[in-house]
Amino acid sequence: MLFRSDYGRAIDLLRHAASKNEPDAQYYLGTAFTNGTGVPRDNMQATLWYELAARQHHPGAEYLMADLIGNGKVGISPSPNAAMYYLWDSAAQGYEPAQALLGYVFHSGAWIDANPRAAAYWYRQALSQGPDPKAEAGLRMLLRSGAVDVAPGDPEIDANPVVSLKEP
Repeated sequence: MLFRSDYGRAIDLLRHAASKNEPDAQYYLGTAFTNGTGVPRDNMQATLWYELAARQHHPGAEYLMADLIGNGKVGISPSPNAAMYYLWDSAAQGYEPAQALLGYVFHSGAWIDANPRAAAYWYRQALSQGPDPKAEAGLRMLLRSGAVDVAPGDPEIDANPVVSLKEP
């Protein structure tokens, strides 16, 4: 557990590492600005650090940039193509939240044309790493509708999902 007096030192260390293009430090510095931990809350500073980390293919930063760009948050103009670039790279690296979001994007047709088979693939990739209620609900919807065939390991399709299909 960090004490408040330790936050200043932690931020100094993160800034030093981030200035040397360390993507984990850039990502965590972005998180500090997002949460206001050790620094004033500042979404623009957070976005700057996330973008620097994302340019170095940090999967967590890419996932966050995809959300910011795709949904036009913090003053960024929405750009589905740029969002998909970041999201695809993050998901391909095995980042589970990105895999679940990519499943949703292909399922809903947000940012790209709907593609049930691609949605099912990415939902299954997310679920292969552990439980994800939204990915499971999305996959069940696809299975119930007959848009995709049942595959080994899929959840039971007769169970009612508790979670609605909304962006993860």
